[in-house]
Amino acid sequence: MELRFDPSALRVWRPDEMPGEVRLQILAFMRQVWPRGFRGNDFLRGWIEAPQDDPLHVVALLPNGCVAAHAAAMRREAAAFGRTWRLGGLSGVFSFAQVRGLGWGRGVVARATELLEERGAEAALFCCDEGNVGFYGKCGWERLPGNPLTVGTPTRPETSPVMFRAVVPSGVELRERLASGTLHFGDYVW
Repeated sequence: MELRFDPSALRVWRPDEMPGEVRLQILAFMRQVWPRGFRGNDFLRGWIEAPQDDPLHVVALLPNGCVAAHAAAMRREAAAFGRTWRLGGLSGVFSFAQVRGLGWGRGVVARATELLEERGAEAALFCCDEGNVGFYGKCGWERLPGNPLTVGTPTRPETSPVMFRAVVPSGVELRERLASGTLHFGDYVW
């Protein structure tokens, strides 16, 4: 079976439209790689991303129906710097080890990034592991310096690298403001 990325393998689903066998594959991967999201009562959760963030799931499927890669395009509003911003972001981005380096991860990230613009985001941001900053940089995202996000109650700085993308011109203004200020992102960053 050819394992190089095939753009025709991409599917976009709302959570309630995704086939059960696809959802189970994604959740199984996430439980192994990000176990902190599956603690306590959330261990058997059936949702991939928090429903209140209105996720759209970009899934790359191999010809046999196995998931090769996944990324969710998220959205929410956040008040900062005297106004409310329409924000997008990526979450749950992964590709299985067997297909890494073959374009699947880039393919789902590219499509999810397109969806952020289609969904009306002014700017997009998300946190990632230090080891993934270069990957996202090659996909057109930039790392913001410092710790421009706060989360939780009580408020605490988000310490993971923050990746950013201005989607429309007003998004550039947010980037400039984050250079010297912070944005409270709520209880968690997607």
